[in-house]
Amino acid sequence: MALLEVNNLVTEFHGRAGVARALDHVSFTLEAGKVLGIVGESGSGKSVTAFSLMNLVDAPGRIAGGEIRFKGEDLQRATARRWSKLRGDRIAMVFQDPMMSLNPVMKIGDQLRETVSIHQRLRGKMLDDKVCEALRRVGIPAPEERMRAYPHELSGGMRQRVAIANAMINDPDLIIADEPTTALDVTIQAQILFEMKNLARDSGTALIWISHDISVVKDLADEICVMYAGRIIERGPVDEIIAQPLHPYTKGLIDSLPQASSRGQRLYSIPGSAPPLLSLPPGCAFAPRCSRRNATCDTIPPVVAVGTREHRCFYPLGTL
Repeated sequence: MALLEVNNLVTEFHGRAGVARALDHVSFTLEAGKVLGIVGESGSGKSVTAFSLMNLVDAPGRIAGGEIRFKGEDLQRATARRWSKLRGDRIAMVFQDPMMSLNPVMKIGDQLRETVSIHQRLRGKMLDDKVCEALRRVGIPAPEERMRAYPHELSGGMRQRVAIANAMINDPDLIIADEPTTALDVTIQAQILFEMKNLARDSGTALIWISHDISVVKDLADEICVMYAGRIIERGPVDEIIAQPLHPYTKGLIDSLPQASSRGQRLYSIPGSAPPLLSLPPGCAFAPRCSRRNATCDTIPPVVAVGTREHRCFYPLGTL
């Protein structure tokens, strides 16, 4: 049985201008100990997916349909009390900005102690030892000293490591990381990615890593979901997708990455921009930007399985 099963998840935002469907029948599964990468441009639905999985979508948004099963449990039926037990214990989240999850007026040690004490009956030295070990696991030097520091006394990279330690401290089954390295320099980013991969491997924790940069997840994830306008348009093993993308949008994301062989040349960019959710084109949302567009694209392409992969395209690469 998969650790996480998402079936036809629909999340909508209701406003005066109409209903914006941020997630349109999103489906994927995740096994224990595996890393799933979710990539796409801004506005593709990546963060809404994360917030939907954590049941953190606030009004005017709502989950309008679909199913989320965690270890066989239907989370759509979970009560507020059940969610309080799940969040931070069995399912944890790392936000893009660590200050969203760190209290600026509480010391680092107190915040991590609180995360543990809510879910476990640890006190005194045993609690402090667990906090120190969590900080040490994410590469923070002198954790005993860092426990006495406030968030503003740490660098951005250190704050993000603390946020990751806070998510890992109760040994959850699933961690959802929503672009946690976007604001960091490439050296710190590489260190955190390396440490997260090792933590997932050593602890058996499953990881959903959300990023707009496909190069970030290609060395981290086992499987990748490419999102566009609220839909998963391609899904499969990351090595296969990077080597041979099927959807033109996926190829556009890969082609836009800088290459050593193209030093000094202008980088490729996908023409146009993502459409507003309130005025999506009929059929395939990517069609106005696609060089392979045909009249058939005016209808929504179905999910097509090809071996271990899935895509939504009437004219996938390698055909025509």
